[in-house]
Amino acid sequence: RRVMIDLGRYTQAASAAMCVDMRNALASAARSRNVPHKELPSGGGHDCATFASLGIPSAMVFIRNRNGSHNPDEHMDFSDFAAACDVLTEWATTRMS
Repeated sequence: RRVMIDLGRYTQAASAAMCVDMRNALASAARSRNVPHKELPSGGGHDCATFASLGIPSAMVFIRNRNGSHNPDEHMDFSDFAAACDVLTEWATTRMS
C-alpha cells in the first residue's frame, strides 16, 4: 500500500513563565468581582509566550469550555464569557487608577 503520512516539521516551543504580579492582579480582580477562579498550568503558551520572551508582562485568562479548546464543537456559556470580561475590566480599571 505504501501509505505515507507527513505531519510536517516538528517544532517545540519553549515554555514561558507568566508574570507573577499580573497573575496575582487578575486573581485579585476575580475575587473583587466574586468570580470563582484557579490557577493552572497550560500548554497554551503560544498565545503569549512571544510577549513573555521579550520581557513584556503576560498572563492568560481562560474561559471554561465543556468540549475543550480548539474543538469544532466548542461551547462556552455566555455567562462565563461575561465573567471573564468583568475580571479583565476590573483588572484594567485598577491598573489605570
